[in-house]
Amino acid sequence: MREGTPPRRFVLLISPMNIPRSLSALEDSMKLLKGSPVKSLLLLCDDHDVLTDLRKNKLIDTFEKCESLVIPVMNELVENEFPYVPENEDVIITGSFSQQHLAFLLDQVAFSCTHLGLSSVYLFHPLPNGEQIEVRRIVREGHSTNIEAMKINHVSSNQLENLFFFNWSSARPTIKDKPILKRSIINEFASLEQMSNATGQVRLRLAQIYERQGEELDLKDYGDMFEEVSSDLLLHLDSVRSVVVSVESKLPSRPFHREEDIFAYTINGRLLFVSCKFLRPPKYNLHHKVKEAREEVERLRDTVLPLGLPEQRIAKVLITSTPILSNIGDTGDVIVTNLSELPQKIEHL
Repeated sequence: MREGTPPRRFVLLISPMNIPRSLSALEDSMKLLKGSPVKSLLLLCDDHDVLTDLRKNKLIDTFEKCESLVIPVMNELVENEFPYVPENEDVIITGSFSQQHLAFLLDQVAFSCTHLGLSSVYLFHPLPNGEQIEVRRIVREGHSTNIEAMKINHVSSNQLENLFFFNWSSARPTIKDKPILKRSIINEFASLEQMSNATGQVRLRLAQIYERQGEELDLKDYGDMFEEVSSDLLLHLDSVRSVVVSVESKLPSRPFHREEDIFAYTINGRLLFVSCKFLRPPKYNLHHKVKEAREEVERLRDTVLPLGLPEQRIAKVLITSTPILSNIGDTGDVIVTNLSELPQKIEHL
């Protein structure tokens, strides 16, 4: 791509149903141009309330100048003018656009090139794999229009706080910045859990780690502690960038709230949707607990997260106890692991 005037303004068209992906695309584009920072931002959306709320977002707040335009909703596009007028060196960020809105926007670019003297505009399109941004520069010279294209490798900067923006969670997710337990303690417990057939011994060691031995602990207590160990282990891994825990979800597909255990982001831009099940049953109860774990695998597989991420960017993981792992059988694309095997099972993500 030839050298030209540096980009001057980001143009971000936002779908109200896909806000996290829009913010992620903006952040990725900002990092791509960090050597030539863009100080202006234009937000386009068909929902005035969304535009108002976005002004409170800390990423949006970093721009010296931020403007917004309300565009027509889908069924009014033909009857109303599209209000965006491109300016030279605009960077139009695609990725969460509806095809109809994108078509109208590109029509505005073509009209401006032909009739209004527009000479250069950029299109940035983060690809669904989270590993590349497709960059196009549209250049008008005389009576001809040229399109220069290239793909730039990058790691998506999509942060967990962006994903949960706009209150998909009914309470703010707990962002876990650093592990509480040392890796050596986690490794020692993971090894004991993997090797020991004595459920009481494993439970006792888990209680000792959190200085709760002597308390009357129920299954939920042990489950909560197992979840803490799991999230700490994820934070120790070089392949994991950030972790949130205890996310109370509001999915449109069901009338009740459910608290999800862990979400984690890998350095390669993959989202881990993690459920923890500390199931250490007596031998006579093993069949029942394996059935419970299989039901959780099905739940993970069937859950559609309203986060605006392509499915190929999401990996679903069940962290459970070794007896369950040894007996659960084929789980398809849902990763099932114990603590000991967790680092190896997710290192490629």
